[in-house]
Amino acid sequence: MGKAIIIAGDFSSKNIGTVNFISNAVPLESISITNKVATITNSYQLQKALAPSGTTQTLVVWESSNPAIATVTNEGLVTVLQTGQVTITCRSYFNAGISDTMTVSCVKELIAVTSISLTAPKTALSTGEVLTISVSKLPANAETGLTMSYQVTGDITIVSQNNSQVIIQAGETGGNWSVSGTTDNAVSNSISGTIQNVTVTAISLSAPKTALTVNEELLITVTKTPVDATIGTAITYTPTGPIQVVSSNDNGITIRATGEGSWSVSVLSANGKTNSISGTSSHIAVSSIALSAPKTDIAIDEELTISVAKMPSNATTGTTMSYTPTGPITIVSQNDSQVVIKGTGAGSWSIQGTTSNAVTKSISGTVSAVAITSVTLVASKAAPWDSGDVVTITAQITPANASLTNFVLSHSGAGTVTGQTATSITITADEEGTATVTALDGAIQIVSQNYAIVFTESDPSLVFQLDADGYTSGTSWPATVGAINATVLNATKENGMVRFYDNNTADEISSSMNVDLSTIINNTNDWTIFFDGNVPAVPLGGTSQTIFNVNIILIIQNGTNYRQAITLVQDRTTVTTGELIVRGINNNISYTFQAGEPFVSKVMVVKKNGKFNFYALKTNGEIMSILDWLQGATTELNAFMANPELKLTNRRPSWYAPGSDNSIKQIQVFNRPFALADVQAKFGV
Repeated sequence: MGKAIIIAGDFSSKNIGTVNFISNAVPLESISITNKVATITNSYQLQKALAPSGTTQTLVVWESSNPAIATVTNEGLVTVLQTGQVTITCRSYFNAGISDTMTVSCVKELIAVTSISLTAPKTALSTGEVLTISVSKLPANAETGLTMSYQVTGDITIVSQNNSQVIIQAGETGGNWSVSGTTDNAVSNSISGTIQNVTVTAISLSAPKTALTVNEELLITVTKTPVDATIGTAITYTPTGPIQVVSSNDNGITIRATGEGSWSVSVLSANGKTNSISGTSSHIAVSSIALSAPKTDIAIDEELTISVAKMPSNATTGTTMSYTPTGPITIVSQNDSQVVIKGTGAGSWSIQGTTSNAVTKSISGTVSAVAITSVTLVASKAAPWDSGDVVTITAQITPANASLTNFVLSHSGAGTVTGQTATSITITADEEGTATVTALDGAIQIVSQNYAIVFTESDPSLVFQLDADGYTSGTSWPATVGAINATVLNATKENGMVRFYDNNTADEISSSMNVDLSTIINNTNDWTIFFDGNVPAVPLGGTSQTIFNVNIILIIQNGTNYRQAITLVQDRTTVTTGELIVRGINNNISYTFQAGEPFVSKVMVVKKNGKFNFYALKTNGEIMSILDWLQGATTELNAFMANPELKLTNRRPSWYAPGSDNSIKQIQVFNRPFALADVQAKFGV
């Protein structure tokens, strides 16, 4: 069967060239790789043989089984990339079934540097001159022996070095020098030259100008001849006239004019060459000023920066500014380039700026009050607050530039104000209840917020406590809170309470308890004393008995001077009247219990702001209160509190109902004043 060539498209009017048909094609029968080897190092050129020798199918394809180890070109050149084993195949392009292969071990060896050369643009150096020496390595594709080290001889030092160059600097001595470079595979070469000294023969001074204004700076440049001189290059400067040196080195000096007049600068080289330059300096006076601001209408309490521009800008005299404000503004800060003002009220304002050479300019505007639209109260601690908490409530005011002229934060209810600013108030939680903070703009209430104050059971203000459970026997009763112990006389532990009893018939104190509280309470601090026990009830009948003025229960005494404070006294001549009283300073009677009236089981005294409040829990659950108790002369009150003691005394019990001797369950002292809510909570009502 014959073969056909199909040419698609319309080529009726085109010349598409000449097509030659070969009718005597000779097919390829075999391929052989003629120069096979077992190992290839780096690269190898393979040869092929085709049979029959006259075949017309001569086109072949070379392939590597692993190009990562070795590659092969279409001409059969094998290049080793890494050590390993590959199979090289030579395959007919026309018939993939005709091929030959060769499996070979590949070895990759690095190409080493065989020679180096050191070159430089020059070798004859001046003292101090820096020279870069370049390093070239052959062959260019070398892979090992690339790291260089350098050795120098003569008066030179190495400034820096790497594997492609070394930078040297000539010293001051002069003479011959050489640099030797060596690769890490011991290939070396060197370069050498000379160092010669060059002496300064002349110096010149130049500046862009010599007529200066006061405070102007000028750079004067020093040029040495010849330019490559190395001897005599150090320069000394001598300035004269109204100038000062800003900075200098051997190549120039910067001066600043400090006043009017003539000036000059003389120079001297280290080898005695001299020269000088001179000029003048003068003042430039301010001729006009301008005051500008981003706006002129401001709000109350708003600040405004007014900028001052002086003309000409290089003026040196008349530059000091003073400012005169008028209207509802105040100057916050000022300097010679600006003044900051603040609006203090509504109305028109102006400010005049005046230079020290009497040039003036003014700017004016208006101040408007910005009303408060809303206030948010933010507390530093969320309610409820505990005893001793110090909480700051801050007013967040909208807008931020609103006028605060009539704004105020007020407090009412529980707690004590211990600090206040225009937008914040600090409250100390020293009593239970509700603290109310109100934000007012004048007489208008904007917002009001309540904060609960609730003391936890673990009250940090408790500084002293006696518990009946803490007493066993003897004359010492250890405190469970605080470092003060009580002294007792004729006491026993009965029914979970400490009982004080009388074992004789004399009119004297036969049993007692005493605590020195002078380190805890006084007449300057606020405090609370709480007593929980069993106070004897008043007999309601029976045989009339003659009794004495008897101190039944709690006494705070000043040494041996009985200025009684918490004193319940029965001082009637017969029981049948059945009257008990509460006494104060100088035996003032504060309260009288009538016959049949429920007596007390718990007692509390609160001192706050110099006043004493007395509370007692009656056996029927009613709270008896005496506010502003212990009235008396200030000197007597101070004397009473000068050395306070807590006493419980018991005298002849014959008039008591059976088993009604004084007994104590607990005594507590707090270093804060209890509010009524605290008292009720403590009494359990």
